[in-house]
Amino acid sequence: MVETIDKIRRKISKLLVRIAELENDVKRGKEKHYRFKYDLALKLIQKKDRIESDFQKNLAQANSDLEREIEKARFDSFHSSLIELLDELEVSQLASPLDTMADFIEVVGTVKSEKKRNGLVVEVVNPGYLIGEELIRPSQVIVVQND
Repeated sequence: MVETIDKIRRKISKLLVRIAELENDVKRGKEKHYRFKYDLALKLIQKKDRIESDFQKNLAQANSDLEREIEKARFDSFHSSLIELLDELEVSQLASPLDTMADFIEVVGTVKSEKKRNGLVVEVVNPGYLIGEELIRPSQVIVVQND
């Protein structure tokens, strides 16, 4: 009887070790999946930025209303597809940042303004993005600096 109890204890011990190993595997898998999702979201955001930039250039170079309409249709198609993909990844664009959101902005330029206070965001050059509550990219902004 004692021998049987010892065998059961050894089996339970081995099972507990195996359960711990499986839990670690699941955790690593989730972390790997999240990292992949994060990297993919960042690439999609960069692609979206390039498409928006190219659209502005191509629109400025268009020689006729027809060329402008074609360019706008191409842009809308690509842009909406990228937005849908970002939505599927649960990526959200930050609302226009305030100067109080220092953790969510990157200052890329400054302007002087005697009518506005220092540190006030006056323009968003590129919007910021989040996955859930984690920052993927801060909003790139221009702020007032009078000093």
